[in-house]
Amino acid sequence: MVLGVLVQGALAPESTDETSEATPPEPPPPLPPHRGRMQLSDTVSYWSEVGERLRRNLVLVGRDGTPGVVVAPGTVVAALRAADELQAEQLEGAIGERRAAKERVREASNIEGKTAESLDEREPAETTSQAPSQSFSPAGIDPEQGIALFKVSKISAGVARRPDPEALQAGAHIAAVSLTADHDLRITPGVLVSVEEGSSYPRQDTTIGEDFDVAIPFPPGTRTAAIVDLDGGLLGVAVESPSGVRVLSAHTVEQIINGLSERRPCMSIETRNLSDEIRRVLGVRNGVLVERVRREAFLPEPSVVSGDILLRWAGRELTETVDWEQLYGDQEPGSLVRYVLQRGKRRLSGATRIPGPDCRPVARSLETFAALGLVLRWDSAGDERPPEGWTVMGVAQDTPAAKAGLVRGDRIVAAQGQVLTLRDRRRALEPFERRDATLVMTVWRGNTVQLIAVAPQTEPAGEPAEPGKQPS
Repeated sequence: MVLGVLVQGALAPESTDETSEATPPEPPPPLPPHRGRMQLSDTVSYWSEVGERLRRNLVLVGRDGTPGVVVAPGTVVAALRAADELQAEQLEGAIGERRAAKERVREASNIEGKTAESLDEREPAETTSQAPSQSFSPAGIDPEQGIALFKVSKISAGVARRPDPEALQAGAHIAAVSLTADHDLRITPGVLVSVEEGSSYPRQDTTIGEDFDVAIPFPPGTRTAAIVDLDGGLLGVAVESPSGVRVLSAHTVEQIINGLSERRPCMSIETRNLSDEIRRVLGVRNGVLVERVRREAFLPEPSVVSGDILLRWAGRELTETVDWEQLYGDQEPGSLVRYVLQRGKRRLSGATRIPGPDCRPVARSLETFAALGLVLRWDSAGDERPPEGWTVMGVAQDTPAAKAGLVRGDRIVAAQGQVLTLRDRRRALEPFERRDATLVMTVWRGNTVQLIAVAPQTEPAGEPAEPGKQPS
């Protein structure tokens, strides 16, 4: 198909963030004219040119280098895991800084003749905090769409031009462009399949998007990538999800950004008022209709489902949605709340655990174990993943966990030979938190399983020893 299109400047800079560099970047050279029939070598060269122009709109978030895409002035979108990784990095740094500060106090209490002036002259202890990540600050997450937003304090890139959706045609050449951890470009060409939602276009490796479908052979491990056309225009963003790579249009991403800036704390259960006539027909004197339940907010699955009529919540009768929202907001994330509901002709009672304000289950939120030096996240088992357990998100330096050899990405599935479950996930680590036992962990690392013994420190971390007294 002969396109016969002269490619123009694809990434015209727009207004940047107020904290952006004062001097705007030099505009990149124009792309070479695209020929309708190109040899493979020409195709590779052409997309390389497009990728180089887009490079300034690509960033890496956090120390592990999760790719992100600049989608608005000072705003970066990345896969959901980037939020956990950045938070884990900050928590790990906090553990290290706290341990370092307490260690300095302990050392000072054991050094005779040291004055305050001489102690102040010492070099500060090295911590695990990472400077590059400090320029990124979380701006919100959307668990349903699987993306995280970050604000960037300084960024010299404009925003990529967005093509007119009505000008898109099935069969147009597109590509996924991203960065590797080494800041190299990763470009995967493909084809636009359809701009209609729910397309059944019979093409192998088709990714179904929210507004358009693409045929791009995404490489394994793809987390975030920009989807661009031949002009380098930003069509959308691809992000990883439990079911595979997911494609969101630029318009959808813009709506998410606007929604997060205006959104109140996420309601994992949304309700609607019942009219007096409906209550009379259903035979209930009070209650609100469960209109929507966010499944991703509950582990292993929600016990309240859409269509239920909530009659009582946390010991109170429900008559209006405003009552429900007030009672819901009064509960602490992670607390167990009892309810009474009507499902069909049956009246049921039960209990559910309140998710976090971001509509993620509290069981998946990060937890710190300072005595171990670990930042952990509880993860359930997947199709090709290890059993459920604690995923190691951070290991602070010079801690029992670090000395034992635990590393980020390990999955702790058992402690002292007992398999961990969601119910007792923290209880199994409490003996070590009291520092009275060596903890033997069963750890999945990649496709192998190993036993790792974590021994408590001879002197409790952060507890200054009394001068002249030996630790017990």
